[in-house]
Amino acid sequence: MKIISGIWKIKENYYNDFIVLGKQAVAQSRKEVGNISFRFSEIKIEENTFMFFEEWKDQEAIDFHVSQDYFKAFMKASEKMLESAPIITVYNTNKQTKL
Repeated sequence: MKIISGIWKIKENYYNDFIVLGKQAVAQSRKEVGNISFRFSEIKIEENTFMFFEEWKDQEAIDFHVSQDYFKAFMKASEKMLESAPIITVYNTNKQTKL
C-alpha cells in the first residue's frame, strides 16, 4: 500500500473555492479501482490550510490517478489558490496495524 499526505496552504480569498475543488477531487478519486481511502479536511489550527490523506493499493494505482483529466484540472485550478507550494509526501508501507 502507498499513502499520500498533502498539505495545501491556500490564499484566504480562495478558501471556499478550494473546499469545492477538494470535494470534487475526493468524489472522483474514491471511484478509482486502486483507491483504498481518500480524505480531505481543513487543519483548524493552521489558517487556510488543508490536508489530503490518501491510501492507494500500489504505485500503479497512483500513476493511473495522476494521469486522470480531473486530477490534472484540479492541479491547474489550485495553482492560483496557493499561498505556498503544497507539501506532498508518499509513504510506502507493507504492513498495517491498528492501535
